Amino acid sequence: MLAPCLLILAPSCFGAQSAAANQGKAEIATLRLANGGRLTGELVATYQHALWWHKSKETTYVIFQGAEMAGKGNSLRVISTPAVEAVKTRKQVVPFSYHQYLRMQNVVLERPPLAGVSFVITAHERHHLEEDGYGDFAWDLVKTNQHGQRFQNAGIKNKDYLVWGEKVYLPAAGTVVEVVREGVDNTPGKYPEDAVNNFVGVKLQSGFFLYLLHFQQGSIPEEIKPGKVLPVGSYLGLVGNSGVSLEPHLHMTLMWWDNNPENPRYWSVPMEFHNVHTRKAKEKQSKFHQYVDPDSETWIAAKPFR
Repeated sequence: MLAPCLLILAPSCFGAQSAAANQGKAEIATLRLANGGRLTGELVATYQHALWWHKSKETTYVIFQGAEMAGKGNSLRVISTPAVEAVKTRKQVVPFSYHQYLRMQNVVLERPPLAGVSFVITAHERHHLEEDGYGDFAWDLVKTNQHGQRFQNAGIKNKDYLVWGEKVYLPAAGTVVEVVREGVDNTPGKYPEDAVNNFVGVKLQSGFFLYLLHFQQGSIPEEIKPGKVLPVGSYLGLVGNSGVSLEPHLHMTLMWWDNNPENPRYWSVPMEFHNVHTRKAKEKQSKFHQYVDPDSETWIAAKPFR
């Protein structure tokens, strides 16, 4: 696995922005540890293992300690119970937040992965919280018509779904690390126990990886292979219904690689879209956001829309 790069954070890294412009409120957690120590930092994520497919009573916390930790080349710390005995949280203004760190590293989504207007059918909730820490901050993207319907006819065939066969474009530049392309597309409403996800995994910066899942069988071009460096907007394949998927959609999430020698693994962590427009059902027109993490039942596009 590729190791995260070493970062040296200096005032000049902030470009034209002042220190005040980089301040914002964040949820700060103080963890009392079983060994008698304490750990304080921005609480990026909490994973309740009781919700997982492989259920347990464990809880895992992801902590960002600002420039101090990032400057050592290790942007996040993952720690779980029983090593954590108690947690207290508070909202606090911080000079350097997790999202500001991602922005500095260009770990942001520079465009939606689908052309035109797409719809977030599920964001950071429901079944994503059950996926063993690999999907907590994912988005499931589909297409809808003007009435908000995502399929036509009875919705029993993949081609009934408006997103089926839509072209997928890379939202953030990076290097391909994993590809699976020959998994069979499911019949809507069910998938076999041995279902194979077609996906593309792309290394960004500092231990962060972007994964896009459920591509149509055979649609990922042969030139998309490990080691290939791709710019933003690169064509990746077609939306399908492969793997653990009940209907055609595109699943996308940012992963962070925890190189803990006892349990090295990926964790799904928060990420933002950059310079996009969103709209909720009760809004008459879209709103522009410099940075946004869209929640469920939100339409999103690169340009204004109604």
